[in-house]
Amino acid sequence: MADSSVAVTSGVGTSIDTRTEATNGHHRQVIVIGDPSTNAGVAPVDATNGLAVDVKASALPTGAATSAKQDTIIGHVDGIEGLLTTIDADTSTLAATDFATEAKQDDIITAIGNIPGGGGTQYTEGDTDATITGTVAMVEGAANAVVPMTQPLTDTQLRAADVKVTLDSESVAVTGTFWQATQPVSGTVTANLSATDNAVLDDIAADTESIKTAVETIDNAISGSEMQVDVLTMPTVTVTATNLDVQSGGADLATSTQAAAIQTAVETIDNAISGNEMQVDVLTIAAGDNNIGNVDIASIAAGDNNIGNVDIVSGTVTTVSTLTGGGVAHDSSDSGNPHKIGFKAYSPDGTTPGTAVAEGDRTDAKGDLDGRLYVSTEHPRWGSYHADGSSALTDATVAADPGDGFQVVITNISFSSGAATAINMFLEEGSTKIFGPIYLEAVAGRGFCTPAGFRKHVTASTAVTVTTSAAIAHSVDIQYEIVAV
Repeated sequence: MADSSVAVTSGVGTSIDTRTEATNGHHRQVIVIGDPSTNAGVAPVDATNGLAVDVKASALPTGAATSAKQDTIIGHVDGIEGLLTTIDADTSTLAATDFATEAKQDDIITAIGNIPGGGGTQYTEGDTDATITGTVAMVEGAANAVVPMTQPLTDTQLRAADVKVTLDSESVAVTGTFWQATQPVSGTVTANLSATDNAVLDDIAADTESIKTAVETIDNAISGSEMQVDVLTMPTVTVTATNLDVQSGGADLATSTQAAAIQTAVETIDNAISGNEMQVDVLTIAAGDNNIGNVDIASIAAGDNNIGNVDIVSGTVTTVSTLTGGGVAHDSSDSGNPHKIGFKAYSPDGTTPGTAVAEGDRTDAKGDLDGRLYVSTEHPRWGSYHADGSSALTDATVAADPGDGFQVVITNISFSSGAATAINMFLEEGSTKIFGPIYLEAVAGRGFCTPAGFRKHVTASTAVTVTTSAAIAHSVDIQYEIVAV
């Protein structure tokens, strides 16, 4: 549609300008920006960039940089460039400078270490002085001559009239014959002497260690003022009236009744000894923490002989005549603490963990949280038979021979017909009927089921078979258990 105008009815000589929009041909109302008196005064609009606007005046947004601030920033950047130029020149100067190498630094450290230190007079080789002062690394030799100290010191140096060695905290090995040392020798003397292969001193050190061990052994055997000893052997001595000194008054054992009493006592002790053990009867044990170690109680004499609290760690109790709390007869007044049979408690919420054990192992009985015994009405060895078809069954195996010592017990039988033909069913052991026949009349949907609590015992070690009389649609379901006999 071409550009056009629409007349306004209520106005006089007034119109609304529209323009056709190129994309879909819709008309859009025209809004004129500028002086509408002439077309030349209308603001131009570019097809791509839109309306061209020349901003004459506007307030800067918050945080915008003014021209003055930008000039300040430019000045700072110019200053940074100047500093970088200076740093670059200084770096070139440093690169051309000959700095001390690591080897030169090592030479300086060595020179500093050679600078003499300490108070007193400093000496050089060949000096003589009757009274050496200061800290030196030399020794006074013959005729007061200062000579370099050798390590280790020679025998000649140690034999000097007045040997003065100042080690200044150094540990020096000493060799030769030490004749007239006027200064204490410090350092690890044992190690240094041993290093000189002085066999005599090595022997002394070894012997001293052996003596120390022997003394410690003796000290360990002494308790207070007594020595504890084990008498392993003693010479055989024949006791007579002349060689036995009785300290209790000098009684003559040859004629005294004391000799007979001693003999009786010794024989009594000997009779109580079997092998290397003494047989004793423990009549009483004082109250408290008095304990007897491993004891085998073969028998206890009749009477009021008692044993206190006993923990039976291992072994078998064969006969218990009286057990506190366990000897109360049926229908008698309760007394004591009864011996109880308990169950392991499990919550009845269905989360009881599996606790099956291997055959022949001991197992815990299970109870609920109130002590009621859990039982299962499901036989652990159950089986089932199912037939569903249109063929007659002839001696079909319901349950095989369970083996010696076991028998089949039938707990449920159901039999139904799906055709209007008469049919019957029976069970056999071999050729002997043991259940049925069950007859169903010629009506489709007829059936039979054993009542609740039904149990039919089959002869032990015998299989069970089922037979039906007609080839019509019918089904047979039998459930059974295998039980020991």
